[in-house]
Amino acid sequence: MTQETLSKIHEEYLNSLKCSKDILSITKNLYERLSVLEICEEEQQQFDLFLDGVQGCIRHRERTNEFTSLLEGITTTIVYIIIFMNNCKSKNWDTNIRARRKALEKDLTKVLQHAIDLSNTHIKDRFGTRIVLLNDKDFSTQQVLSELNDISNSLQSIICATNRKLRNEFCEFISDIKNPLIKHQIDVILGLPFSVDSFKDYVANPKDNGYQSIHMILRIDSTSQYFAGAEMEFQIRSQEMDEKAEIGDYNHSEYDKKYEAIENIFHISNNKTFKSLKVIGFTSYVPNIGDVDGIGSAKIIINRRVSSSLIPTYK
Repeated sequence: MTQETLSKIHEEYLNSLKCSKDILSITKNLYERLSVLEICEEEQQQFDLFLDGVQGCIRHRERTNEFTSLLEGITTTIVYIIIFMNNCKSKNWDTNIRARRKALEKDLTKVLQHAIDLSNTHIKDRFGTRIVLLNDKDFSTQQVLSELNDISNSLQSIICATNRKLRNEFCEFISDIKNPLIKHQIDVILGLPFSVDSFKDYVANPKDNGYQSIHMILRIDSTSQYFAGAEMEFQIRSQEMDEKAEIGDYNHSEYDKKYEAIENIFHISNNKTFKSLKVIGFTSYVPNIGDVDGIGSAKIIINRRVSSSLIPTYK
């Protein structure tokens, strides 16, 4: 897209912010404003793809509470899968489990990136959980790869019912849970028709920049009575892989450089403009400081650490 078109999108985004009270109204107002813009024929395909992506943002924001509660239930289930594997399968996993909801700016930026590349603007990672193996130093390099795969396989086996024997053993393990809220959350998750919609093993086959992580998208069948069509991303990696991905050799610097032109399209650089907004909860760009849903940073829903030493049993 030309800089002129990108500037128009940025202007309409700011206008949408100024007349909106929450995230959902921002996306709806943005779509309405963009729909009437005149775009040159050469850019029409990219622009139409972007509009489709904004519609996707609207549909997912309309189901924010629903999908957030689903992610909470999945995270609780993963906590108990880790406990089960440590207790019953002789694993020694010390893990950090972090669930997040993608920020509005990141959501729209990714949609625009895909549109510019003429790619599908259906975004599957708006809701996601990252599982980091913290005690990777306790294993050899080859063992780390094996443990990460075992974590991935245990999630698929139990949540997606790809291994009925392991799933049944897990169900027997959690049958002793006394807390009715936790037990109900896990029972709901196990009752949903999950399947693996996408699986990418960047551990066995690292990206060109060396990035390593297991990525998979779990999806609930569209015919399900509850949470139909919901998609959740899961990332599984070692602590060393996580550190390099976040602050080291594997970070997104090269990826971001490719899209420098759109870096600030959905960012409010003017502090005066930001403070004048009446959007509920948008008070800061600092993560978790008064920012209810994340205008610039992901909303962290759950951050849990689970290990055999910290929580030998948990019922």
